[in-house]
Amino acid sequence: GMLEKHLPDCSIIESEAAAIGEALPYLYETAPSWIEGHYDKLFGPGKGNSCQQIVLTTVLALYRPSAAIYRLLSPAMIAALDYGADRLELGFRVLKKDGLSLIGHWAYYGYAAGFVSLEDPILKKWWAVADGGHLGGALGELCGSLGSSNAGVPQGIVAKIGELWDLHNERFSGPEKSGSLRGAVRLAKSGYYEVSWWGPR
Repeated sequence: GMLEKHLPDCSIIESEAAAIGEALPYLYETAPSWIEGHYDKLFGPGKGNSCQQIVLTTVLALYRPSAAIYRLLSPAMIAALDYGADRLELGFRVLKKDGLSLIGHWAYYGYAAGFVSLEDPILKKWWAVADGGHLGGALGELCGSLGSSNAGVPQGIVAKIGELWDLHNERFSGPEKSGSLRGAVRLAKSGYYEVSWWGPR
């Protein structure tokens, strides 16, 4: 009741939309049926209005990707990719990345963590619209997440990051996707990969 008038389908106050985005994972944990019942009010049918876009981009920017929230946000992310995710309105703290970068980061993190497959509709749509800069940005960020400790990251995640690097090398190395290959130096420095893996790359 009281929250309804602050929802982004009727409130045009951007800070309210950002506050809802910030609270959304907690709200989903405590009242999932309320979030699902108000999905169109929160994210809009289609691309949503600017405040509904801010709800989405705030969640994507502030939180570490998780399987449950990825599933929840999937319809909104697909609508954003259809609309043009690089044109999404950004939440008040989101200064460094556009919406297309944020969605790519979630999809790539999800692939490495094992809850997003190569057949995932978001990943496939993202690849269709991402340019070389977005591709390289998402890959480089993922490679950099390994750090240089060579300890504490499950081997399956390390392998999947290498798979994505190879996939970029196979699919996106033409001049129209220039900039798509980043992160090999970080993978080499991480200590997880043998020279025989990173040397030829």
